[in-house]
Amino acid sequence: MFRIHICILFFTISSGISGQHIPRITNFSFSDYKAHHQNWGVVEDDMGNLYSANTMGLLYGNGNTWETYKLRFNKTVRSVAHHEGKIYSGSYGEFGYWEKDKCGSLVYWDLTENIDVESFENEEVWNIVSDEGSIWFQSFSLLMVYDGKKFSTIQLPGAIMFLHIVNGKKYVQSLENGIFNIRDDLTITLLEGSSFFNDKIVTGILPYNSPESLLITTNNHGIFVLNKGKVYPWNTAYQNHFISIQINKAFITKDLKLILGSINAGAYVFDMSGKYMYHFNTGNGLQNNTILSIYENKTGDLWLGMDKGLAKIHLSSDALEFNDKSEKYGSVYTAIQKDSTFYLGTNQGVYFYKNENVSKDDQFSLINGTQGQTWQLFEVNGKLYCGHNEGTFLIEDKEVTRISDLTGGWYNEVIPGSDGKLWLQGNYTGLAVFKLENDILTYSHKIEGYPYPAKKFIFKNEHLWVASPNMGLLKLTLDINKEKVVQQKNYEVSMGLPNGSNIDLYVFKDKIRAYNGENHFVYDDQADRFRKDTFMNSFVQGFLVRPLQDEYWLRVYHDHTILMKDSNFLEYNAVTLTKDYHNIVRIKENRYLYCLEDGYYLQTLSDTSKNNVNKNPNIQIYLSLENQKCLRNEDVSFPLNQSSMTLHFFDYDFEKGKQYFYRLLPTQNEWKSTHSTSHIDITNIAAGDYTVEIMRNDGVKGVMNFTILPPWYASAFAKIFYLVVIGLVIFFIIKYHENQLAKARQKFENEQKRLVKEHQMEIENQLLVQENRLKNKELANTAMQLIKKNEILKEIKSELIEIRKSSHHTLTAKDFQIIMKQINNNLTLKKDKELFDDSFEEIHYNFLTKLKAKFPRLSKDDMRLAVYIRLKMPSKEMAPLFNISLRGLENRRYRLKGKLGLEKEDDIIIFLQNIEESITT
Repeated sequence: MFRIHICILFFTISSGISGQHIPRITNFSFSDYKAHHQNWGVVEDDMGNLYSANTMGLLYGNGNTWETYKLRFNKTVRSVAHHEGKIYSGSYGEFGYWEKDKCGSLVYWDLTENIDVESFENEEVWNIVSDEGSIWFQSFSLLMVYDGKKFSTIQLPGAIMFLHIVNGKKYVQSLENGIFNIRDDLTITLLEGSSFFNDKIVTGILPYNSPESLLITTNNHGIFVLNKGKVYPWNTAYQNHFISIQINKAFITKDLKLILGSINAGAYVFDMSGKYMYHFNTGNGLQNNTILSIYENKTGDLWLGMDKGLAKIHLSSDALEFNDKSEKYGSVYTAIQKDSTFYLGTNQGVYFYKNENVSKDDQFSLINGTQGQTWQLFEVNGKLYCGHNEGTFLIEDKEVTRISDLTGGWYNEVIPGSDGKLWLQGNYTGLAVFKLENDILTYSHKIEGYPYPAKKFIFKNEHLWVASPNMGLLKLTLDINKEKVVQQKNYEVSMGLPNGSNIDLYVFKDKIRAYNGENHFVYDDQADRFRKDTFMNSFVQGFLVRPLQDEYWLRVYHDHTILMKDSNFLEYNAVTLTKDYHNIVRIKENRYLYCLEDGYYLQTLSDTSKNNVNKNPNIQIYLSLENQKCLRNEDVSFPLNQSSMTLHFFDYDFEKGKQYFYRLLPTQNEWKSTHSTSHIDITNIAAGDYTVEIMRNDGVKGVMNFTILPPWYASAFAKIFYLVVIGLVIFFIIKYHENQLAKARQKFENEQKRLVKEHQMEIENQLLVQENRLKNKELANTAMQLIKKNEILKEIKSELIEIRKSSHHTLTAKDFQIIMKQINNNLTLKKDKELFDDSFEEIHYNFLTKLKAKFPRLSKDDMRLAVYIRLKMPSKEMAPLFNISLRGLENRRYRLKGKLGLEKEDDIIIFLQNIEESITT
């Protein structure tokens, strides 16, 4: 009978849980993180990096990259803890810590050699606990504390289970002797009443209500409260269930939720009063039911280390999921909350359960008669209707009545201006009108003129916009009675809307908008055409738009959604909406249901979603080079000889479906998709200053600036050196040219002076020549005058003598004597000759000197003759100067020519002039 009771209770809990709404689960399998499937412990550091004690080694993750760091001999890491910036790990016969180097890689420091314990190499460190300034580690027979300098050993009463720290106090269970408290002096005392647990394996010791109370979980005996020496069961309604699931780990979150990790049934969440909240198992999304470790991160989410994989439970989010991994209900297409009943429309029919709160556990039941594809559930005047593959149905008290045989009731909406009396339906064969009569919706008629499928339509400004799977986007004008189409306009390429088929139609900010699978378009009322939607196209493309309410709207990608408020990002959710329909329905107030392939997702609109609290808003970036040098924002310059580089990025956000885009400014202004979710390889980049921007598909960004230094010969220092050298070269060239110019100028000036002087000398020489010529002429004239004077006087004297001799003269002797005396006094032939000779020699000194030096045998008369010949004086003028006849002069001239060494035919005048010219030059 007892066994039957346990089985019934277990079935009741499990059955209720199968239809449960739970926080979203993100699973990471060993194929994701490329390590062993077993994860014995999980912890995060202050930045948000994840570390797991994995069978293969220490597993590290940063949200984008997973790495496994192995110990010597490939030992299994059994335990892990974060303490004062270091990651401590325990293994078989080994204990140590890990620190990051500049490149972000973990470096291991083995502390084993500092442990003075015999046979420590045979111990396996299963548990590490951080407490203030100390780190505690244990095996099943050894417990030690390390203060950063030395190890201290605690004397134990026997084999122990895990150490637990509760409100600063340390507790440990001895399998044979109860639970002990370890005092500050490292001595131990037995807790009163703890002998109750002697035959039980204690898996968790937790705080409970008061400082004197402890909540104690056991492996297969249930959960108890130990208070002042007394022990009593906790949550007796679930005690037998706790016994059956084998509790392996227990944890209390910051907001006082009790997390139980089991060996065979996954993880449970209770509040501290014992109220059941959630159960996570393989039936609703968990990839394994054996929980080996539990950890709460700084954002309030849970990490579960399992026998197969890791799981992140988004416990901090107010959103909930309903997972139908068994495909019991099919893909969800629509839902509605009516009164206390929740209805779900799937491709297998309409299901329901009665509950005041949609978040409560319950089982869905199929409404008979609705089997098949359900498209839309909608309410009119308090009655529920279903647009179905086989027509349109009225659902009352779980009874179904067909009100139309028109197949494929895709979409139904009230016709504006009809006071709610007329409803329009888009179906497989066109458009149909339903009337509200006696508070019941009945089929009225089909609209003529549009016989095509109508998957989605929108009423706007007295027009009906229809998105047809085959016809594209059309604007229809109906007659006043809504019986036929009176005008139809198809919007295709000529109207600014390419790819007319499979258009997604929506209204955002009171504007008709459309999406063709590549770009978003907005309707321009004035131009009656579509243009590209600048606002929508400013986001990472590839999304549908689902308006929600007010400024809230949703970007729907193929494997995730992004909740927006105006242009602001609010929340990222890795959920996949039902393909080709992507429906989101408003359940009540600000709560929305996302229709998924394997269930649905419930989200409450909020500007301050708990799911975003304390999340790092930036993408972290660092750069590594070929030589493995790593550069972060404080040191991001390197030489050009690095031919390639890798930009690593991460965001500490452990989500799936993330996509990244980057651009490298100033060379690349357009966003490019990354080939990896963790790094970008860049090659063949020139020297210069760059900015790399990395953007996640939800708009979160990271920025890094770096500088590629030019080669040494093109560096700033080299350029300065070049400028200095060039300056010096230019300076010396200028100086050289200045010196050359100065020399040339001086030379020119000297030459000019010389030429001027020579010119002056030439002028002076010419003047002298002219003067000499004048003087020669004057001298010759004077000589001639003197000669003539003397000749006249001689003639007069001769005549007087003759007169004196004649007898006919009257001249007395005395008068004769007087006249003769006067004539003799004026006959100065000798004196005149001396004066003439002195003047002659003075005027022709250079010529005479040169001539004498060249022809020393010349006499004084020869030299005088040479001068007269040079002056081209006629022979008849020269003869008197020598007081000889012309014949005598010719003879003398002939003899001079011989003395000068001239032949008979040689011209003596030219010869003598050449001598004169040699003197002047």
